[in-house]
Amino acid sequence: MAKKKIYISGPITGRVYEEAVADFAAAEEYLRRFGHTEVVNPITLSPFVGGKTWEEYMEDCMAVLPDCDVIFLIKGWENSRGANDELTKARDLGLEIWKQWKARKA
Repeated sequence: MAKKKIYISGPITGRVYEEAVADFAAAEEYLRRFGHTEVVNPITLSPFVGGKTWEEYMEDCMAVLPDCDVIFLIKGWENSRGANDELTKARDLGLEIWKQWKARKA
């Protein structure tokens, strides 16, 4: 099975930044644990340093999607404008769509 390049997508804007960083880092670690060596984490791709608009961050992110094979949607993606835009582009590009599994409460 060929290795896949995976793009992590989820909510960043409107969250406590450190919590978003932790969620994306955990998703990246999870994917790497299963042998995926090419993981694109948008937070490390375009770190929040101020001075950029939301649109500029999204441009950075959208520019790497065509090089990926999979989009991995993490918790909360449904309520993220950016993640939904990335999902739309991923679908247009024919990427595989993987969603983070959610544990059910007993």
